[in-house]
Amino acid sequence: MNSNDVLFNRLQYLTFQPSLQLLNDQQIQPLNHTITNQLVAILKSIYPTNEFNSIRSKTCEFIQNSLISSGILTSDCTIVMYGSSMNNFGNNNSDIDMCVKLSNNFLSNEQLTNQSSSNYPMDKQIQLMEKIGEHIQLLGMKNVETITSCRVPVVNFTDIDSGLDCDLTFHNLLAIRNTELLRAYSLIDERVRILAYFIKHWAKIRHINSPFDGTLSSYGYVLCLIHFLQTRPVPILPNLQLIPRDWNGETLDSINVNTIEKEIIEFADGSVCNTHFHRPTNRTLAIIQAQAAKNNESIALLLTHFFYYFAYKFDYRSDIISINNGQSFAGHSKNYLYNKKKLDKVEADAWSNHERLSIEDPFESWYDVGHVIKGAQMKHIRKEFMRAYTLISRSVLPISEADSLPNSVDPNVLIEFICQATEAPVFKKRLLDNELDEENEDIAD
Repeated sequence: MNSNDVLFNRLQYLTFQPSLQLLNDQQIQPLNHTITNQLVAILKSIYPTNEFNSIRSKTCEFIQNSLISSGILTSDCTIVMYGSSMNNFGNNNSDIDMCVKLSNNFLSNEQLTNQSSSNYPMDKQIQLMEKIGEHIQLLGMKNVETITSCRVPVVNFTDIDSGLDCDLTFHNLLAIRNTELLRAYSLIDERVRILAYFIKHWAKIRHINSPFDGTLSSYGYVLCLIHFLQTRPVPILPNLQLIPRDWNGETLDSINVNTIEKEIIEFADGSVCNTHFHRPTNRTLAIIQAQAAKNNESIALLLTHFFYYFAYKFDYRSDIISINNGQSFAGHSKNYLYNKKKLDKVEADAWSNHERLSIEDPFESWYDVGHVIKGAQMKHIRKEFMRAYTLISRSVLPISEADSLPNSVDPNVLIEFICQATEAPVFKKRLLDNELDEENEDIAD
């Protein structure tokens, strides 16, 4: 019995008989048209509108111009957006993440290099962000809070015009690089964004998309999807971190990945990370897109196999999710293929050795994006993967009797059924109850 069987046997609270047989392309083919149409209908309501970029740019420019006109920043400093506003995976309700990029003119004798914020003393970072926070408060923004205890000082506030929550950090170059990496992946194949938006939508409705509640962040689900698309029999996505930045489309066989130039970011605490990845040009993007197109799997098949992969196939005890893992496409020698194991991360980076989902951050390789997931929540997440796959399976292979799920699912309402709203799970109710208890205690005090 492998570790997946062990974890599966622990899911005592399953109220349905999970489908275990992996549907093949021929079985899924009748669903292609109906699933695609249903996804298109849902995506219309969750894709960002035409005003998405303009609203965020307006807020960003207003903050920048105000800080410059007040004298807090010099005219050559900029406020740059990152995160969901720029990575091609955001929606209309996404926060506006911004960071202050200081110029050499501002820094004067205390030079801040393009690669690191560590040369600007932390006490000066804190002083600057506190001053910015006070100014944003004077602008009439709501819920202004300056947090200086974290590695990168941040000012949180709500924009009075758009009503959107905003985070303004100090020179967060790592977050900018991460945003650029996700955006680069999103542009390779249209299936990436379609699947990412739907998976995030599904996870939110089914209460498995909240680090505060001990479940996985949207960022974590996007990394899971990229990993899944990198590991298809014919990969849809490459590992951009294994392709030289100056690659111009020549064969990758001759490239030694160990000689690829690093792009190092150094933090104020002395830690460093390599943020190298290939930024596709028009030429190299076309080459990568042509390679991705060799995979002709439908959206329906990919979604089905994604649910199956995380319901049954992925070994949660032994393996980790890493998008910086394996080959860059078919071009690199198979000598560069390797599987990162959880035990390696336990020994190298002091990760916990458990049966929950572990996800290596693409740049901060010592950081487990999935560390927020609690034990009961992991069981619930996996149950949701099983439920989604079982519903798809029963739309193709009905069973004789219904349980908590129908024995047969109409393909025309399949996606609606998968995303059916549900009551908050027990662990979330307990968290809410604890919050209410704390509020009542505060009132009593």
